[in-house]
Amino acid sequence: MSNNQVTIPEIPAELESTLYQLLSERSGIKEYDLMKALVDAGFSEFTPDLDPLAMFQSHFLLFHLLYRLQAKWLRNGQGSLSIHTLAIELTPASAISDQAWQNAQQALAVEDGVRDYYLDYAEFLSTQESDVIELIAGFWRDFGQGANTAMAASETDLGTAKRQLDIQDTTESLTVTLVNRQYRKLSQRHHPDKGGEAEQFHAISEARECLLGYLARRAK
Repeated sequence: MSNNQVTIPEIPAELESTLYQLLSERSGIKEYDLMKALVDAGFSEFTPDLDPLAMFQSHFLLFHLLYRLQAKWLRNGQGSLSIHTLAIELTPASAISDQAWQNAQQALAVEDGVRDYYLDYAEFLSTQESDVIELIAGFWRDFGQGANTAMAASETDLGTAKRQLDIQDTTESLTVTLVNRQYRKLSQRHHPDKGGEAEQFHAISEARECLLGYLARRAK
């Protein structure tokens, strides 16, 4: 399904204004913290959820909006938006040099698989629960080709990632099923909505991505 087959809704002015204000006030905010702040501001669509599909939908919707606003705010001279799950940061135009501003504009003209994925609203509409598990397993394989440095770094963190997920098996017996099972079990314990610590929940989420990325590359 492609974007020309669906109607992409306009971003509500109140939501855009709230996002701009939150990002202006909090430098390098994490995805989870931004979602919680949006919920506190009355946007319940971003409520974190343990259900894989609901979690995916909240995450995708937020990043879809952020990537659309990244281009809009840069075009309108409102600032440069850097997007990452661990650090979403808005730098006002007044704090950016002319060269950095030009670089940011040029970056939007360069093909970016991750950005293109989140801008495809049809993905949000068509993804079902069974797709989410496969999506997680295939994310690095499909969209990580331009992130060789990060991928190489994750190789050295396999041991740490396994410890985060309480996986004692050898690397050879590591499977997608095992990683997802351990992640779901620990999510029930560490999810902030279940009384856990946000930092620990982020740690196990990163560990899952690291291990699934490794498995996807190994399966090539």
